[in-house]
Amino acid sequence: NNTIQISVDASYGAGRAAENKVVAIDFVA
Repeated sequence: NNTIQISVDASYGAGRAAENKVVAIDFVA
């Protein structure tokens, strides 16, 4: 259960990081 939670947190964190990167690219463009 802990491993699953960590995996979910990691996936969420990666998703947020990718979203922020896309927003930054759009802003620069």
